[in-house]
Amino acid sequence: MSERYSAFINAGAVVLLSPDMTEQERQDVLHSTLFAQLVADKKYPHPDNADKWYESYQGVLKDNWLQKVTAWQNFTIAENSSFTVADWVRSQWEQSVPQDLSVPAMRALDSVARLSGDSAAIELLRKNVLKVNEGDSLETISGCKVRLLVVLAQRGPTLNSVYLEFESAGDIAANPLRQLFSSDNVKSDVVLKRWQADLSNALYRPVRERIIKKLGDKAAQNILAVSACAREASLPGPGARYE
Repeated sequence: MSERYSAFINAGAVVLLSPDMTEQERQDVLHSTLFAQLVADKKYPHPDNADKWYESYQGVLKDNWLQKVTAWQNFTIAENSSFTVADWVRSQWEQSVPQDLSVPAMRALDSVARLSGDSAAIELLRKNVLKVNEGDSLETISGCKVRLLVVLAQRGPTLNSVYLEFESAGDIAANPLRQLFSSDNVKSDVVLKRWQADLSNALYRPVRERIIKKLGDKAAQNILAVSACAREASLPGPGARYE
């Protein structure tokens, strides 16, 4: 990509990092978003607790990130809908992110959406988004609850996060970003939550090393660079390379 956006699968999130971010900013975004997910996973592991899961995830981030914008909507799927998960994220960023940032970010997201379901990155995403049980097919899984985060990070750092939650009525696309939102595929309303926040260095600096220590080897297990989007998308910093 000419814009050199870096794309990562971060547990149940797709994280896109703008090319002008510093090394420390990139590390802080990837570590803090993963830590928040893992805390929420431990508190609310069951899919039926999706609302509480998101509240917990957001609550952890609010300890260090200063909220700028929050929005919440429920959508009913139209019968003739042909939009995918990636399309819905695009529509949100078009409303909330300047075009010079949203256009290259969406190109990066589209590159992730084109990855096959058997790629290591998408297998990691599916495992966390769909909670795939041992023995289930990686190609399709039917009738489950899905929750997915897509995070665009810019220098500052600033987060623009889109969260989607729904219950499938049938097979889930091998790549969750290509999931079609149609009345045949989704049997619930789609819950969409948008959040923007700036990292407070004053709040995060004292806990930075503590979070890294708590993550331990979970960082290497849950953060994977997507080489299709950025050939040099490894997390900067000594000993912090995820490939």
